[in-house]
Amino acid sequence: MTDEELSLLMYSPLSLTMGAGGDRWLIEVAPRLLRSGVRPTVVASDFVARSYCKSTTPWFVKQLRKDGITYKEIPSMKIFHRMNLPALKTKALKELTRLMQSHDVTYFMNAYALQDLTVWIAKNLSGKARVISSQHSTIFQEGYLHNLYIRLVTKRLLRVFDAYHVLNNEDSTIYRSWGLRNVHMIPNGVDTKRFTPLVQKDLSEFTVFFVGRLDYQKGIDIILGAIEELEASEPEIASQIVYKICGTGPMGQMVEKFTESRSNVTYLGYVSDEELLQHYRSASLCLMPSRRETFGLVAMEAMASGTPVLVTDIPGPRTFVRNDFGLIVPPEDPHSLANGISRLFRLCRDNPDEFASMGHRARNVCVKEYDWNIVAHKLSVMMKRTAEVG
Repeated sequence: MTDEELSLLMYSPLSLTMGAGGDRWLIEVAPRLLRSGVRPTVVASDFVARSYCKSTTPWFVKQLRKDGITYKEIPSMKIFHRMNLPALKTKALKELTRLMQSHDVTYFMNAYALQDLTVWIAKNLSGKARVISSQHSTIFQEGYLHNLYIRLVTKRLLRVFDAYHVLNNEDSTIYRSWGLRNVHMIPNGVDTKRFTPLVQKDLSEFTVFFVGRLDYQKGIDIILGAIEELEASEPEIASQIVYKICGTGPMGQMVEKFTESRSNVTYLGYVSDEELLQHYRSASLCLMPSRRETFGLVAMEAMASGTPVLVTDIPGPRTFVRNDFGLIVPPEDPHSLANGISRLFRLCRDNPDEFASMGHRARNVCVKEYDWNIVAHKLSVMMKRTAEVG
């Protein structure tokens, strides 16, 4: 098979109007695959998760089409929206089957329950379709029913697929323990030409930055708890730290109320892409205290911008964050997060050259190992090998 012959169907069970992490991944990867001899077509259902219904955006779809990528949506059953599940209508399942038949490989973004069953059915109906199942969400989550479904259904359905893409080492270990072969651990990447550091960062004011969805998963409540902890235990240090919080979500009102009585904590809400770049560059430290992450693009973008990161010890971040440019603390622990902030503040104050070097090392790792062009090349090799096996 030559490079020009590979046609790729990329199927997402979620509409790209959500603006979630998978959408960001697609707009980075699909155009780069196109330039490497892989012709991607992106198909998604019209399902929007309940927590994103008020914040949808057409930007990601427009960006894909601007880059020459075909994008279309197929209809989901509205009755299942009440259960927050994307289930395809019969005609959409037939359309997905037809598209799988007409492409060399299908790359399936496996996330919500029932979607593995949907693609399993489509693969069986399509005959010889080759399918790569990718894990862009955490395998096990907070919900009991979700985890039960994974253990009883997903674990078995996965065996029918031809290859597997995971983003972190722990997911790779789980997949292999299930007896799956052709498991490819290829992490996310970052655009190192877009996310760039300042020539000289001003560290006279220690600025701690958070950007993300303001919800339970991303741990914004843990940040607020850590700020209170630091105010109580080390008030002199606490008064010298400035916090900037960006994002929207169900915990937005809690953040607004928290900032009302504090002059050193600013809630910026939604910020534009250009503003976000400047925040990444100018921040002294970027926080990502998530309870779960498959990878952790925020930390990677901060690193590429020359900013050290403080993350929680969960599968995604621990795959790429190292002690020489970041700090990893236990999850769901405001006390440990506060201690981490204090420790890095002291390092910046007492040894600013070493603290600045952390940012330089973070940037270098991104350039050498995680640039999107490097990642896209690995993905294209995986896709071509999967097609050749068939």
